[in-house]
Parts: sequence; C-alpha cells; structure tokens
Amino acid sequence: MKFSKSVGSILLAPVFLVACGGGGANENGQGAAPSTPLGWNTNDAGNYFPIIQDSAWIYWETNNSNSPTKKTHHVETKVAGLQVSGALSEVKIRERVSVDSVATEYTLQKSGNGIIAPVQVASWANQHDMVLDINFSAKQGDAWQTFKKTGLVFHYDIDGDGKRELADIEQSASFDGYENIVTEAGSFEHAVKITTHTKYTTHLSKSGTAFSSISTRVRWFAGGIGLVKQVNTDDVGLPSEDVSTRELKAYDINGKNAGFKFPQILLDDIGTNNSDYEQVLAQPAIASNGHEYMLAATREADAYPYKQSISVARLGGDFSSLGQTTIECSWGCGQAALIFGAGKYVVAYNSSYNVLFQRFQSDGQVIESAGVPLADRGSAYTIRRRNPVMAFDGNNYLIVYKLESDVPGADERSTGIYGTIISPDGKIVKSDILIRPTNSMVQSYSVAYGAGAYLVTFASGERSPGRCDMGCEDVLGVRISMDGNVLDSNPIAISTAPDMQINPKVVFDGSNFVVAWQDRRNYQSLPTNFLPLIMDIYATRVSPQGTLMDGDATTGAIAIESNQAPKQPPALISVKQGVVLAWPAGPYSNEINGAGIYVKPVGIDGQLKAGQRYFVSSEPRDNDSRLGMFYSGAALAVIKDDLVAAWVDNSVSRLDQRHKRIIGARANMASLSFSK
Repeated sequence: MKFSKSVGSILLAPVFLVACGGGGANENGQGAAPSTPLGWNTNDAGNYFPIIQDSAWIYWETNNSNSPTKKTHHVETKVAGLQVSGALSEVKIRERVSVDSVATEYTLQKSGNGIIAPVQVASWANQHDMVLDINFSAKQGDAWQTFKKTGLVFHYDIDGDGKRELADIEQSASFDGYENIVTEAGSFEHAVKITTHTKYTTHLSKSGTAFSSISTRVRWFAGGIGLVKQVNTDDVGLPSEDVSTRELKAYDINGKNAGFKFPQILLDDIGTNNSDYEQVLAQPAIASNGHEYMLAATREADAYPYKQSISVARLGGDFSSLGQTTIECSWGCGQAALIFGAGKYVVAYNSSYNVLFQRFQSDGQVIESAGVPLADRGSAYTIRRRNPVMAFDGNNYLIVYKLESDVPGADERSTGIYGTIISPDGKIVKSDILIRPTNSMVQSYSVAYGAGAYLVTFASGERSPGRCDMGCEDVLGVRISMDGNVLDSNPIAISTAPDMQINPKVVFDGSNFVVAWQDRRNYQSLPTNFLPLIMDIYATRVSPQGTLMDGDATTGAIAIESNQAPKQPPALISVKQGVVLAWPAGPYSNEINGAGIYVKPVGIDGQLKAGQRYFVSSEPRDNDSRLGMFYSGAALAVIKDDLVAAWVDNSVSRLDQRHKRIIGARANMASLSFSK
C-alpha cells in the first residue's frame, strides 16, 4: 500500500513474503481444501515462509494499475541476515527494484505462533509496532485482529487549518481457504489465501468531521515457496479503486529455483552521446568454456574523436569479474563476434575496413598481441570486410563476413557474403570463400555447424526486388563443406513468406539446423515508413541435406512469438532441452510489459514447440518514461545447466541514450518451461 490519494497509507507493513508479496497471476482456480484440520497443508505452517540465508524471490510489481500514472518494476526480496534463538528467528530482509537502486532493509520475526511483522504507525516519525501478521494456528474461516490504534497523528493537514489530523486504525486478517495460482514462476496448488482488511478513520480538526476508507490486501502463500501473489486495493470513495499487484516471477530457495535471477551489470559505460547505438553497440557477444564466460562488447570513448575499442571481460559462473582486456581498433570496431572451440576463445571484429581476429587461452590470456587480418584489402585498398560471425566445426573456425568493393571487378571481387577458415593455431586455411554474391543492402547473416557442414543463413531481396515499399527480404541459406566448398549454388529458400523476413539466426540442435528470424507476414497492412516495425518471430528446422521440416518456404515455419509489438533481432542458442530465443522489445514497444528483454525456450519433439515467455528486463518504468527505455542486442550462452542472457541497456540515461552498459541474468534451464 502506498500514499497517493489514500489517507490509509499511514499504515505500512513492508514485510518479506508477507506484506510485500506477489500478484497478478495469469489464472486462478479454486483449490480443493486439504483434509482436516482445515488449516495449513502441512504440519509445519512455517513451511509457507521458508527463511534460509541468501534465498531470493523476484516479483513483478504494478502500482496504480487503474491510473494513467501506472508504474511497473521488478522487485528482488532476499534474506540478508538470519539469527536463530530457539524457536524464534530474527530475519533481515533486503529489497531492491533495479540494478542501480539503493536497497532497503527491514526485520521480521518468525516464531511458532506465526510471522511477527513491523507495522508503521506514524510515517512522519518512523514509529513501528510489531504485530502478529500471520497466525500459524489459524484454520480455514478463522480471523484475528492484528492491530488497533486510536488518536494517531496523521502525516498531513488535510483541511488546511495548520494542524495535522488524527486517525484511528483497525486491522484484522482472515484465513479464506485455498486457491490454485499460476504465475511466471510456476503453478502452485492449494495456495493459502490470507485477506487483511484495514479501516482508517480520519478526524478533521477544523470541522470535527470523520470519514473512513478501507484498504484490502489479499495474499496467496505456497508451501515451500512463500508468497506467490498479492493484490492491494485502496477504496477511498473515488470513481476507481487504486489497485497494486505483485506476481512471483522467480525464486531461489536453498537450491530450489525457477525463472531468471535478478539481473547484474556485466560491463558499464560502454557508450556515449555520440554512439550509433543501433549499429555499433547493437549486440554484446558472449561464450563459455564450460565453467566461466567471456564477454566482448564495443566501447566508445567519451571525447572526440570518439575512438572505439573492444572490451573483453572474463566472468565467473556467478558473474564475478575475473579480469578484462582491451582490443584497440581503427575506424570503428563494429560488432564483435566471439566463440569458444579447441580450448580457445576467438574474437573477430572490424578495424580499418577489414576483419581481424585475436585468440585467447581458456583462462583469458591473450595469444596474439594484435589483431590478425583475414586478408589484405587489395592493392588500391578498394576492398572492405566487415561484420563477422563465426562457427566451429570441431577442427577449424569459419568466419563469415560481408565483403564490398568500391570498384566493381577490382581484384576480381564483388559485393557478397564471404568466409575464411582459420585453424586453432591461428593459421589461415582458406580465405575469401565466396558464399553468395548479393546486393549491398544485405546486412544480416548467421552461421552454424552440424552434421559435417556449415549452414550460412542471410536475408536478401534478390528473389523479389521491389515487392513492397521497403524491400521485402527473404531468408535464404547456403551450406558450406568443412573444407570450404559451397554446396548450394542456388540458395535454399528458408522463408519467402509475404512481406519482410530479416535478421536470421541459426544453430544446430544435434539433428537439424534451427533458423529463427523477424517476420512481417502478418502485418502487411501496417505502414512501413517508420521504425521500429511491428514484427513477429518465426522459426523452422532445416535438415543437414537442406530440406525444410516445418512447412514450405512460403506458408510454413512456426510462430514463436506473435503479437503486434516491435521486436528487435533475436538471439538463438541450442541447449539439450531444445533451443532458446531472446529478443529486445522496444524502445517504442506496446508490449504488455513494455520495453525490455524477453526469453522464450522452445522444445523440439518432432516439431518446434514454443514454451513459456520470460520477461527478464530489470529497470522500473512508468507510462511517461516507457518510450525512453532502451534495450538492444540480446546474446545467449550456457554453462552446464545455467542459461545466461546478456543485453545492452541505457535505462539510467533513458532518452539521451548516453549511459549504456551490458546487463546479464541467469536461469537454471531445468526451471524453465520448454513447451506449454
């Protein structure tokens, strides 16, 4: 409960798993009451309030949900301290709402009788009473009084006579039965429902008039988990009630977990006011050696000439910093590519209109002190190579990039997608393999290896130039043998659906290639003269022989995420349960949760089966500032059973785009839903 228009906000119980709980479940159902006694579902009612050091809960909170000033944010609630004396546990709780926020702390007690919580009885004096908020001996239908005070000094002078008003407050709670609750964190059967009613009677000192308002807090608690949902309603006699909710999104309780942990800053200050955030800083690259991560991201200096470099950071499995290296580059670094294979990391990047690479040992030690160019730029420097992506075949690396020539035919080159094979010892095995000649508008492509061949996917308008007013690219693919021979003289048509298909990503799932892309087939009637475009995310499988497995190119493929909201290019990774996609939404997003990072696992059982969508973004926002939130460039990596999503974020600076950093969040894949 909060003070906005409600005089009732004089009473506040900011209690972990109790007053600050969850809300907004996706669906509810009445749960059958357990066998007698009709109380808590276990002999230990305290099981509904697991208090273990470092356990954490993440909630999605919505305030003023019926108001134009609606505010939304994540809340992390964590056990930060625990002292046990016999049957009494004193618990320090720490809460924060973003990676930048100052954490707040408070203390509660857990005893054999129940949860004893602090109640703020005079906000201006910070005066608190401890009350029995949850009664462990209660049975279904029982009620108990938690608090009653008269003559409290109110915080405000409502009637303008220079005197603060007096208020009487009475609060009671009841055990209202059981319901089944579903949130992003899972399905919770027979959740105990506790309703708390607080009546506020305010006495105006000027007229002597008294008026009352009611605040209702409904909470649902699941055994072994704690609070999973909460709805607060303030009824102050206005046309609409003030409703605030919390919903459990994730938890980590003594090794039992679900969803993504609270995000952390991985790299700070990577951009300035001169950054071309859509191109240069559009995507971090992240890879894993099986027990730690390496992260590469372009950084731009904050003074003219705004020189760029690549920051390469080693991170522990818990995101702890293990060291950082800087790669210098000239005339723009572009987007770095990063891969791990043969016991080494390889970073590829732009410099002086060429593609260079540097290798790192598994422990982060630099092997090449300077970048190694894939090839020279021609006698007249007419050749430009840029925007590398990479794959590893178990023996060598294939770096794929775009090659352009200022003079058609110079050095017998033409604009197109090319590749170079390098060995684990850094030798060039085969350079400038022409994968596909194409027009200069092609910017997006990807590569993966599987079953003896590489598949290079790209978006191109070569099949249907001028089909619509912005150019309607298709998703095409070309297979390359391990020794660098092109296997498809005519590209594989992966998606030629109506309108635009762009920014394809490809992985190998152990049996087939999986390709995902942005798709506008469902929005042909919407205007295309503004960005970002409304797009869906589609995916299909391609066999090692180049055969489509989820319908034909024109009408086939599986809609992984389909709603009328802008979506930026997806990231894609193969895991043992299937594949996982991540994409930024916004900054001009009309998503239900607004701009942010979304992650969706996809199971593969004879076909692609989209699982639950997870909203991972970390920063508070409201209706007024939503358009200023900027997220871009999702990347994914895996260590054993841990999935990591990383992205670019400027939520500190908002509209001016100046303060960019890389944010990351982790989840145990066993806790994610890979099919609905």
